[in-house]
Amino acid sequence: MASLAAARGLAPSPASLPLLQLRGGFGVGVATSAFESYTRLLATAPLATNCVSAACLGMLSDGIAQSLTPCVSDELCASEAAVRTWDFERTAWMSVWGAAVSGGVIFFWLQLLSRLFPNARTSAAQLVSKVFVNQLVMSPGLNGGFFAFVIWTRTAPRMRMNASKWSQLVDKYRRDLLPTIVRSCLFWSVVQGEIVEPT
Repeated sequence: MASLAAARGLAPSPASLPLLQLRGGFGVGVATSAFESYTRLLATAPLATNCVSAACLGMLSDGIAQSLTPCVSDELCASEAAVRTWDFERTAWMSVWGAAVSGGVIFFWLQLLSRLFPNARTSAAQLVSKVFVNQLVMSPGLNGGFFAFVIWTRTAPRMRMNASKWSQLVDKYRRDLLPTIVRSCLFWSVVQGEIVEPT
């Protein structure tokens, strides 16, 4: 979201932030000093802010994923409940992916899309084209890249691709890439669509 706003130059200035209207007409400023500081950082240092934000979101999402990982057996569940260890290395790698790809690569990609489809906010044809190109390129690229990144960083020997890991990656692509792309397209096509403003 931060990447999207900054790439389009739409990060709101603190002065233009809306008030929350309560019953009786009483208005409360929604923007806290933290939110104001964040939007200021998006305006002054958008790339760095996006990279740090995406790294934090990567750590948070990995934390949620680790806490939701199901047990394989009842015995394992009982032992895990007693001593649940946190995989800090995995969390660190997810923050690296978040900073480099979600924060950096996508930041520049969204800028490119904005230049390729400058009228996407007012033209339904450009909006559909923009979403189509984004899904055509980024869905297989990001999902395939993420599968490779996980195998490269999490499977021994780490940070090297041997024949066994290439075989594992090809297997992963055959089994999971197409279903993941389909789910990704169904979700992100709706999320990325913008309201077309009348001309």
